[in-house]
Amino acid sequence: MNDVLVFIDESQVPEELGGLNKIDMMKVPEVNDNCKLFDEKRRQMAEIEWREKVEKFEEATRIWCTRFNGDKSDTYSDVRDNAAHELDRAECHLGQFTRARTQYARLNMVDSNGQLRPFPKK
Repeated sequence: MNDVLVFIDESQVPEELGGLNKIDMMKVPEVNDNCKLFDEKRRQMAEIEWREKVEKFEEATRIWCTRFNGDKSDTYSDVRDNAAHELDRAECHLGQFTRARTQYARLNMVDSNGQLRPFPKK
């Protein structure tokens, strides 16, 4: 422990490790919440939706590239931005069926959009 205290203040080390910090460590729930990984039918439906959003985004990007005039309020930019947001939502939805939940998700540190929340709600 003395070696650690050369680099880290004793008040920052948890009591469990011999320090003075009475931090309430968040425990990761032990649950089998990856059952969506085995839901083949819903995964296929989410993948079809995702592919449609990919095609819509690619088409909007092609149009945007050929007609963009540099104006921020340009209609083509708005259409492309909306398509990008729809694709992002479809990716998050598909991810439920293709990715295992992480410790961060289990601790509610990740919102429904996949964004990290540093201070989770208990």
